[in-house]
Amino acid sequence: MLPQLEAARRNPNLNFGKITLLEELGQGGMGVVYRAWQNDLQRMVAVKVLPANSAKESGARFLREARLASKLRHPNIVAVHEMGEHQGRPWFSMDLVGGGSLDPLVRGGQLPVNRLMEILRDVARALDFAHAAGVVHRDIKPANILMGADGTPFLSDFGLAGELEDSQGRLTVSGAIMGTPAYMSPEQARGRHGKPDARSDVYSLGAVMYEGLTGETPVPKGDLVEIVGAILHTDPPPPTSRAPGVPKDAETICLKCLQKDPARRYQTAGALADDIGRFLTGNAIVARASSLVQQATKRLPRPMVLAACGAGLLVAVVLGWLVKRELGRGNEIAELRERLARASSPEEKARLENELRKRGEPATDPVGTKPPGGEKPVTPEVQKDPPKESRTKKLEQDLRERLDAGDYRGALDLLAAFAPANADESAKRGVMLARCYGEAQTAFDEIDRRAQAQLVIGNFDGAVDTWGEAIQFGIERFTKLAESHIATARKNRATGNRDAALARLAPLRDDILEKCAARDYAGAVKASEALQNEEPSIEPEIAPIRAALRDAADAFAAAPKGAEKLKGMKFQAAGGLAEVAGADATGLRVLIDGKATTTLSWASVPPLRVADLAAAGGASAEQLGAFHLFDGREAAAAIAWAPSPRRSELDELAVSFHENIARREGTSLLATLLEAGAAKDWKTVRELLPLRARYASAWSAAGARLDDLEYAVAEERPGEPFAVKPRALGGGLTWRYDFATTAQLRDWAQETENVGSARGLFGLSFVTGRVTLADTNLLFAAPLEGELRISFDLEVLATRESAHFGVFLGGYVWELKAGDESHVYTPGEESLGSAADPGLVVGKTVRAEMSLEGGRVRCRLAGKTVHDEKATRCPVPMPPMIWSASGARIAVDNVSLSGKLFPGWSDEFRARQDLFARAAKAPADRVASITDGASLGKFRKDGDGDWKVENGALKGTSDDEDAPAMLTFDDREIRNMRLRLQYRAHKGRHFILHLRKDSGEQTFHLPMDATDQWRDVEAVIAEESSYCLVDGWLRVEPGERLEGVFPGHAGLCAKNAVVSVRSVVLEELKGLPAARDWTLRFDGKKLKDVGLEGIRHDKDDGVLRGKGSIEVADAGPGGEVKWVFWSVDDALVRVEAGGAVLWECRCPDRQQTFGLRWKGETAEVLWNGTAVVRDVKPGKAGGVRLVVAEGTAEIGGVMSRPLSR
Repeated sequence: MLPQLEAARRNPNLNFGKITLLEELGQGGMGVVYRAWQNDLQRMVAVKVLPANSAKESGARFLREARLASKLRHPNIVAVHEMGEHQGRPWFSMDLVGGGSLDPLVRGGQLPVNRLMEILRDVARALDFAHAAGVVHRDIKPANILMGADGTPFLSDFGLAGELEDSQGRLTVSGAIMGTPAYMSPEQARGRHGKPDARSDVYSLGAVMYEGLTGETPVPKGDLVEIVGAILHTDPPPPTSRAPGVPKDAETICLKCLQKDPARRYQTAGALADDIGRFLTGNAIVARASSLVQQATKRLPRPMVLAACGAGLLVAVVLGWLVKRELGRGNEIAELRERLARASSPEEKARLENELRKRGEPATDPVGTKPPGGEKPVTPEVQKDPPKESRTKKLEQDLRERLDAGDYRGALDLLAAFAPANADESAKRGVMLARCYGEAQTAFDEIDRRAQAQLVIGNFDGAVDTWGEAIQFGIERFTKLAESHIATARKNRATGNRDAALARLAPLRDDILEKCAARDYAGAVKASEALQNEEPSIEPEIAPIRAALRDAADAFAAAPKGAEKLKGMKFQAAGGLAEVAGADATGLRVLIDGKATTTLSWASVPPLRVADLAAAGGASAEQLGAFHLFDGREAAAAIAWAPSPRRSELDELAVSFHENIARREGTSLLATLLEAGAAKDWKTVRELLPLRARYASAWSAAGARLDDLEYAVAEERPGEPFAVKPRALGGGLTWRYDFATTAQLRDWAQETENVGSARGLFGLSFVTGRVTLADTNLLFAAPLEGELRISFDLEVLATRESAHFGVFLGGYVWELKAGDESHVYTPGEESLGSAADPGLVVGKTVRAEMSLEGGRVRCRLAGKTVHDEKATRCPVPMPPMIWSASGARIAVDNVSLSGKLFPGWSDEFRARQDLFARAAKAPADRVASITDGASLGKFRKDGDGDWKVENGALKGTSDDEDAPAMLTFDDREIRNMRLRLQYRAHKGRHFILHLRKDSGEQTFHLPMDATDQWRDVEAVIAEESSYCLVDGWLRVEPGERLEGVFPGHAGLCAKNAVVSVRSVVLEELKGLPAARDWTLRFDGKKLKDVGLEGIRHDKDDGVLRGKGSIEVADAGPGGEVKWVFWSVDDALVRVEAGGAVLWECRCPDRQQTFGLRWKGETAEVLWNGTAVVRDVKPGKAGGVRLVVAEGTAEIGGVMSRPLSR
């Protein structure tokens, strides 16, 4: 390669400075792709170059592709590195993927189905990532799915990509059709009349799947008009009609992708990937084949559909059936019974009774229709209606009895038989129905956990019996899940028996692999024969492997012959540039750098060069493919034997060979992982757990134990989980809280951001098994990321004109008001839209739900969708929160919360807990106390309010927020302290603890809603951490974040309130490890080693103000920088390091803090104390910068410090 590189460097058309073009790999309408050498980093890359004399629009598209693709960093997306321009021609570089495209592998439909689905699952994950970043590909086809040498698929070519905000794209020619005809969606085929979104890419991926399954595209070949007509109006034939061996579930998944109506497809590429995953693991898929009714109505011309609607037939027969199909079984039965009760004709009653019998239900209402003893039935019509309240209360009692007895079917039947008399009863019945399914789900989860535990110890029969308990629920969804698990367990048992026999032969099998690695194929053939002699029953499995080993041996034997034909061929060897001079069975004779002749052992010759020599020596396609396969290059093997008539057989062999190796590796790694878990070696567990997806088959039997390990490494402290242990479901964790005890509140805290808006009683309380919030927030303990969801029972207890409340999830805010509109806001406080009054009424309980899934924000109340908006900004990993403000008082119960714990949170939490544990044991000096209220000791009174002795306590009175009653320990300043006391709220709004008062203080607003009760408080501030606990169970978050560690005073403050305190003890904590000291780079007056660009120093106001950048010189290999600023006009702010943009955010107009912490080659960005991105790589040149790109910011402080003292 070196002569080619040197020649290219001398050619001005190929030498782009840091990039040298070597050879053309392919071209299309959007550019030419070259294999190239990146001179500065000494690596091979692919470079896409815009052809000369391209239209201006093409140039714009080219740059758009580079910009969009550069935003996407995903394991299955070709990474774009950098952009440039040479002689007026723009270019960009990207990863070089050496295994060709998927096109030749799907052409003819010969790729094994499971391998095809694995590839498309990974591509769907990549698409889902792109869609979440706001990018629609719009040109999914086999040629744009590249295959790595190890078989990894990569999504490439974003030349037609558009952003979701404008899926047509401003660069689209008016009315033009965008995409490759055979794979385009109906939306794309309509040109300007279509609106392609993420579901359009789902359709195109389904077209690729169809071709891979059948060998043909879903639309027939022809001119563009015929193809577009077929896309718009003709359903493709089922894959099984073209390839009878296609599995039914694979066909169902494929046809769901290819639905003409986007609403009938998978709504996200992630949902498609999940369903493919279920197919690959043998679980039940979500997609369902189209019913006869759906197929018929899809084919009705639109006038006929409208006519049917006009006649009432379609609504009654088709849509009614479809709607009921989607309802839960309980709602369905209830609806049938209500219609039966209203039926006027005998024919209608008979039809409805028959419908109930088909569903396994008695035709007569089971509630109260026939008393015991065989007396005459008493019909509901002649019964006297009980009072409405007693009806629902009696229903609730009966429901509770059945749920406590585990009779979930009976509970649902009870609700199905209950006919609500009004909207209020209907709403209460809906809440009870949700509770029913929720408790059934919890019970099923426990059954599933026990069954999985049986599988781990090999007790398949025990697992099957355990899942049988769920079938006894009599609920369709759980019956199907249990039956699916049972079928999988039985399949695994059969596989496990055979694996046990094969496991006894592991040493011989390993011997074959070792011989292949040394290219001793003849020895491998002999080992395979010994393997078969040891266990004759595996002859069907070993025979094709042995035949392929012989093919590989023949290919290897042909290499010396090829060397005679390819004398003079050059390649890069370990000792320099090698030139082939000849060969024999022992090795390859070469001339190194044109000087000395030496013989390279065949094991040291690059495998691709051996393949070149073997091909020249006459090796067949099958022989070359076998050589690649046993040398670990499956993709190269598939390409080599593509022309062979034995291609299908060899592909199956490759899959089997890969699975055997993966099973062998997976079994070994699983043993290591489980041993590490037993030894609580969390470092090893964290390293190995991410391999779970790769070894899904080999690790499937240990699912429950792996779920426990997933949780164990994420919990707040080793050996001490959350108060409510979450379940690992769907790639994340799910918590459920019924608040039966105050212990559950250990996972939550009272957060006091809204205290300034308090209009009455303030605080968080635990009353009769539920949580009430008054002008405060219920904050979860941990930041979550990924697919997020929270749901809970909500009751508005009190409200006023300006009162509002809602949910905070992933930085998005859902705002509600009783009797007013509902609103959703982005993390930058931009409105996503409003909705009409959802019908919230004081005193009425409804189910509220908010989710961030599939790139959308969805909010529901009482089962009805209030908002369904596109998430225009990436969610921020922050703790979820339920909030109330400005006089709103709400009650919350039965909270369900789902998401992934943000990486590293548990380590930070444990570090804080360790510090608090040290603080509890640290030597402490009592420096002040108030024991009986008769003496203030070293405390002094401050403010315009008053403190006086009353009933053995000290009573503080403040009639106005501007006239607070304060007590301050004024003897000296303390760095680390503990404050204990008892207080009683008589009336009013605010009672506040101050720690480190007047110097970077922490304030804790104590709850004021439990009047005339003495409550215990302990507050600690230790270096950079603090906590406050009320009554041993309520954690109170501070009103602001610590910015540095400075000694200060302690104090108490009653503001517009009357409060009594007693048993006050203030202690100074000693012997704690000191936090690292901060260096003030800007304190309002002076700048120290800070560079300003575009931002000016306003010395009068003591701030840095404007739009531009603030640069802090690099503090060495590890350090931390913090900026405290106020955003104006929704400033767009970026954090940069070494010239690389690490994070960008549009900030709401309020005070906030940005931080950057780095060590070595990785860094993390913090926003308001929360790490929002981790493990990012700074650039190589320049310092650390905060850039105000849009709007204005006022920076009040800049500080830095090294990471080690």
